[in-house]
Amino acid sequence: MLAFWVALVVAVVAYVHLSDGIDSTVDGAEQRIRDRLRPEQEMLLQPLLQASRSSGEWIDFWNRVGLVHVDPQDGVIDCPTPSDAFSTLSGGAIAVVSLVRGQTHDSYARKASELAVMLAAPRGVRIVAIDPVHVGIEILSPTDPLGVHREVVTPDRMEDFMLPIGVTDTGHALFDLRERSGWLIAGAPGSGKSGSLQAIMATLCASSSVELAVVDGKGGSEWDWLRDRAFRFDSQESSLEDIRLSIEHVHSIMLHRLQTIRERVGRSNVWGAGSTPTEAFPLVVTFIDECQFLFDQKMSIGAAEKKAREVIIAMVTDLIRRGRSVGHLTVLVTQKPTTDAIPSAIRENCGFRMCFAVSTDDAGVAALGDSIRSSQTVPWELRLPNDRGVCVTDLGANGFARVRCSFMSEEHASASIGSKKARDPQLISTSN
Repeated sequence: MLAFWVALVVAVVAYVHLSDGIDSTVDGAEQRIRDRLRPEQEMLLQPLLQASRSSGEWIDFWNRVGLVHVDPQDGVIDCPTPSDAFSTLSGGAIAVVSLVRGQTHDSYARKASELAVMLAAPRGVRIVAIDPVHVGIEILSPTDPLGVHREVVTPDRMEDFMLPIGVTDTGHALFDLRERSGWLIAGAPGSGKSGSLQAIMATLCASSSVELAVVDGKGGSEWDWLRDRAFRFDSQESSLEDIRLSIEHVHSIMLHRLQTIRERVGRSNVWGAGSTPTEAFPLVVTFIDECQFLFDQKMSIGAAEKKAREVIIAMVTDLIRRGRSVGHLTVLVTQKPTTDAIPSAIRENCGFRMCFAVSTDDAGVAALGDSIRSSQTVPWELRLPNDRGVCVTDLGANGFARVRCSFMSEEHASASIGSKKARDPQLISTSN
């Protein structure tokens, strides 16, 4: 999340008597920071730098925020001690201070509004838990990093199966593919799903440790550039029965891996002991665009189609339920994430979810779960066209956040594949 670390080079005596003030050793700190931070990020720290020029100003700054502790017995002041500073990829800056007696990270979180005023931060501050004894005060960039369209012409690089998908308010957004089996991506037409997904799929295609099965549920041509890179490809010329056979093929690969994984990789989980899929045992990504066309039984014509959908639903459910340990990831893309279009057993087992702009809160809740209702960041408040390509996703401990996804044109995505050809994991498995 953080681009680079720089030393703030500030040391203040932690315990001092009120009558004596603080013996400051911050001489030259401002110049040293100027040498190490970009000017626009240096400016974000100016209120703190100004306060550090004298003990009186330093005490006054933290006293006005309400984060100074004075011992009632001996008058000793416990004052936050500056430790480090670093910049963020989104153009912000973080000042790190040491916690003092009686303080926790929550002590600073409760004072975020006061800190924003004291630091003259127009977009506010964010409190970051650095370690048990240090807290980071992030001054957000005055300009919204998500307000700028982010087009790429070559795939972002994926390292250790950390998939770059774009940027957040605080830096790069990385999707951890490890130990994942289901990924749900929702959004209204025109919300930027396709351009964002083209960037994501191009990044996956660049890895020799990833093999793809692609299904275009609506039968269009926008994913034809993946045809040669996918070991199974279904689109406009494919019948529902053809798609069923492709899903069945992927499902059979998973079943074979469940039976043979220990002898092939030496453990029961391909992600175990810090390991990851390899060229010999690749991550199998099943990408299903507009999946509601496959799952919605109201679209069935006759008993044969109804049966085919039932089988597809059952196999996709099983892929998501059991595919994690053997390196299977199912990516489901839809305009309609509600239960009548996507069975709850599939939707609720998708461990990672993204939602681009949607028109109703029901659609947003269906995509991201009930917890999104209590979030201040919700997909039904994204506004097109300005927020085209912006999604809301759950970043775990940091809660829901907006992500400006990278955008890649079909032409650039196609060109990025080059001569790479698909390998059927079933054939790989029988030859190893």
